[in-house]
Amino acid sequence: MREPVVGTVIEIPQGGGRVRKAVMNCSPIVDNVGRARGCLATFDDVTDLEEKNAELQRALNDLEASRNKIEEQNKELAVMAARDSLTGMLNRRAFFAEMEKIYAKALTEDIELCVIMADIDHFKSINDRFGHAVGDEAIKQMARIIASSVRGHDLVCRYGGEEFVIALPNTTVEKATEIAKRMRRRVEAEAGPGIRSVDGLQMTSSFGVSTIRFGGASVAELVDQADQALYAAKKSGRNRALRWDELDTSQQKAAAAGH
Repeated sequence: MREPVVGTVIEIPQGGGRVRKAVMNCSPIVDNVGRARGCLATFDDVTDLEEKNAELQRALNDLEASRNKIEEQNKELAVMAARDSLTGMLNRRAFFAEMEKIYAKALTEDIELCVIMADIDHFKSINDRFGHAVGDEAIKQMARIIASSVRGHDLVCRYGGEEFVIALPNTTVEKATEIAKRMRRRVEAEAGPGIRSVDGLQMTSSFGVSTIRFGGASVAELVDQADQALYAAKKSGRNRALRWDELDTSQQKAAAAGH
């Protein structure tokens, strides 16, 4: 062999099962006519360096794992901060933060955006008659029906207490009203029987619907219009869904005053 060998790692077994590592470099020794007469070999012990590198790599791996774990925990905390603990829906703060983006997009792209406000009828009497544990179950049943009645990209929020708000981007007010009426029917048919700890419990709900087409100049105003329609639905007998534009001027004023 007349070509040098450079950087070959060899392992040298030691007692006790240890192995030392060395880097071997070999160069041929030739005479004046180019014939190989021998070779010059050097061995550099890199055992300690390898161990230090391995130790450093383990530390880097541990640091990366720790960083990933912290990132996951931060994500979990962010989700927890944005979600209602009872229903898993967005809380009010998170809803408005997301809604501002959707509202701005609806204005920019000239697409319809609807809001539904929903409320459990006579919720206080459920709490008073059966206790807060049953009241919580009623809220969860309502949340389940709402969440399963809308699309994945729609926003669903527990607005407070037994009240909910749903945002439906790129949805006509006619379709939003249809969805509200469907949810109302499902609550009446499913929510009470879904609470198995109380036999024969009947639950109903009321809904208010509005759309950006009705002139709501902000997210808060759009939500308030739906809330006024909800208030009118409850005042006119409950267990119904009303659109904001179905309210006459006196009803709108009375609903606004009632808030």
